[in-house]
This record gives sequence, C-alpha cells and structure tokens, in this order.
Amino acid sequence: MQIYIDKEILGKGGNGVVWSVENNKSELFAKKTIKHYKKTIHYKRFCDEIEVIKNNPHIGVIKIVDYYIPETASKKTPYYIMPIGTPLKQCLPIFQLEKIWNFVVKIIDTVQFLHNKEITHRDIKIENILVVDDYPTISDFGLANFPKQKRVSRLNEKIGPIFTIAPEMRRISSVAEYKKADVYSLAKTVWVILTKKWTSFDGQYNTHSSISLKNYVDLKINESTNFGEPNYFSLVVLDKLLFDATHNDPDKRPTIQEFKERFNFWLESNDNYQLRNRIEWEDAIRKMYPISVPLNSKWENIEEIKDILEIIFRNYDNLNHTFFPYSGGLDLIDIGIIKINSKKYLMINNEYFLEPECLYFESMNDFSWSYFRLEVKTNMSFFGKNIHRNEEMIYIDDSMNIYEKKVKNSKSINFILQSSFLIVQKTANINSLKGKLDHYMGIHNKMTNDEYKILLQKIKTSANN
Repeated sequence: MQIYIDKEILGKGGNGVVWSVENNKSELFAKKTIKHYKKTIHYKRFCDEIEVIKNNPHIGVIKIVDYYIPETASKKTPYYIMPIGTPLKQCLPIFQLEKIWNFVVKIIDTVQFLHNKEITHRDIKIENILVVDDYPTISDFGLANFPKQKRVSRLNEKIGPIFTIAPEMRRISSVAEYKKADVYSLAKTVWVILTKKWTSFDGQYNTHSSISLKNYVDLKINESTNFGEPNYFSLVVLDKLLFDATHNDPDKRPTIQEFKERFNFWLESNDNYQLRNRIEWEDAIRKMYPISVPLNSKWENIEEIKDILEIIFRNYDNLNHTFFPYSGGLDLIDIGIIKINSKKYLMINNEYFLEPECLYFESMNDFSWSYFRLEVKTNMSFFGKNIHRNEEMIYIDDSMNIYEKKVKNSKSINFILQSSFLIVQKTANINSLKGKLDHYMGIHNKMTNDEYKILLQKIKTSANN
C-alpha cells in the first residue's frame, strides 16, 4: 500500500478532513478522511462516495488516485487520494469574463453527465467545485444518490448545502425529485459564480429585487465597447432561466438538458446583437403588458408616456431606432420631463424637447412589425427665429431658463413644434424598407396613424407572401 505523509490541513467539513499529503515519490495530493468512520451512516456514505467517483470517470468529476477502506473497524482511518485542486472561489476574482462563462458551461456539462448516469450530487455549491488542471471539477460526493445504492439518509432528513438547497430537500428529502433539486442548487451556484456573492440568496430569483444580476454585473446599455470584447449586453434570457430554475415547484424547473440549452442560448444571444435585439424588444413590450399584449394602446398623460418610453430607451442595449418626421433618425436612449414657464415637456437625449399629444402602440400581431408613434402637440415657437422644419433651436441653462442666443452656462437644444416620431425595434423589418417605403424620408409623418397602420399592414402582408 502506498504511504502518504500528512503535510497540512486543506479543509474541514461536517464529516471529514482534507489533508495535503506527499507520497514516496514526493508527489503532492489531497487526502480526504472521514471523522466518524465507526458510525455506520458516515462510513457507508464515504464508501458510496468512493464508489460513485471511481465508477464514473469524467474530466469534470474529481479523480480518485488511491483509496483505503478497512473491511472492519480499526484504528486506521479510511481515506481516498485525489489531485490537489484550487477552490473555484479563489480563482474567480482573477478570471476573465469569458473564462468564467466557459467554466459555467463545463460545470453544467458535468451535472448533465451525472444525471444521464442517473447520479444526483445533492450538494452542489461553489465550495465543492475545484479547479484541477485549469478545469472545474465537482467534488464531495458524500450525499450523492446513484442506482443500486442502499438507502442511507433518514426519512425526511434535510439534505443539501445550506445556501443553495432546494426547498423540498429541507422538508421531504426522502421523496424529493433529486435531479430537479440539483438544478435548483446549480442555478444558485451559477448566480454565485457570476456575482461572486458567496452566500447566494433565499427563495426564488427575482429580477425586481436586490438579488437581480444587473445589480452585480457590469451590464453595458448604450455604451461604447471594444469590438469582440466579452461583456454583459443582455440578461433577459439568463434572468428567465434563473427564475424558472429556482421555482419552488420542482415540476416547473427545467431539466439539466433544458438548463444547458437555455444557458448556451443566453451566451449566444448576449453575443449576437441581431438575436438579442429581437428578444429584448419582445421582453420590453411584455413588461408593459404582463398579462396579454393588446392590438393597440394610446397614452395621453405625459408622465405615462415618459414611463413607457423609458422602458425602451434606458433598460436595454441599443434597443430602438427612431425615425424623424422629415428625414433621418437616431437611437433614443434617454428621456425625462422638464418644466419651462410652468409647462411640462418631454426631454429626449438631452437634445430635443416637445409637448406630447399622445403615444400610440400598434402590435401588428407581430413583434417584428410593431411600433410606437409619438405625436407632438402643435406649439408656437418661443422666439420666432432659428426655425427649420418645425424645429426651433434655442438655448437653455441648468435652471430651465430659455434664451434666443447663447449665454454663459447655456446649451443649444431643439424645440419640436409639431409632427410625429416613429419608434421601432432597431433590427425591425420597418428599418430595412427601401425606395418609396424608406422610412428615413419620414413616410409615417405624411399620414395619420390609422392611415400608416393600413399601409404597414399591406407592406407586412406583401413581405410575408
């Protein structure tokens, strides 16, 4: 039998101790021992752990190099030898973003491998993930469940990690669906990896609370970035995955295969602007209408108009494109309300202000053809000068005082006197129309909303045939 000399303690758990050890070739390994090996339940779990690891080799499962299990109780302590790994928790602060994402993919792959073998880990948490040879490996299979295993856990015994345990494992672990419990723990572990908040969160994931990923990651919204550089551009798909995977009802959680597919789809959509723009446009509209998306809507209150437009201007990266009344267009990314002479106006992009008449939404029964139309109330100019195509250029200071000419601490801004703006998904079909239907020529502004909607329906029908 190989001799291993204990060097130092690497870690302690409820039932075992992990040592750094050296063999007679001066090679370093980690040795896991069991504390209370004379107690049947602990001894049996330790033997099960060795069996499940030894019989299911995988790059993402910690490898057993050697082991010793006395057939009868003796003074010699059972142990197994494994490679020395670095806790993933220690590595994350120095990992680049793309590597972190790749590690998550590999961890998911390993859990899928286990589930395909009808093995459930039941103790998935970041503390049980080690980096060995630059690969994330799942360790500590002391609570694992696998085929032909004799029952060791007591009825209704609470099984699993304290911070990532599925709710049913706290209550009725003996009859719980272990695969769905693993998915729950995996989802919370993914959140921990991405946020580097080691204690996870209680309950179901919620995007409208302090645990939302957007509060922890550097989400790029309407910002300049270096081409090809990994960044968080969209969380829509990932948020929904974490919400579903941490559902209190195990039946409503995805399987590990579905979890893998959806996480990979998030990676794809986050990196693919065309794809995520379509997803986020639909998400924005469903935020406005959480129950059911209507055929059309109309708002006249300036506060409500601001709140609706704020969703598509501020909350998503490069979501919209807006066609101007006469020619051209730009992306609107900021909106607010200002007061000039006690009257409220919408301020857009800190470049334009206007008094809204109303805001229309038309779903067109197809998100890719849907649009918002902002009608501007007709106004008299302030000074009667510097007017071009129903826009008056004036100057404004921080106190919202307006001037005909530039004064100290003032900036130029355009007052929209009348007309309408058309706001669409940036990659919308409308945005690609050419010739007489080119919207950069302000085609929408030459007709009422009802007339434009009829025209667009004809264009849509023609495009679909």
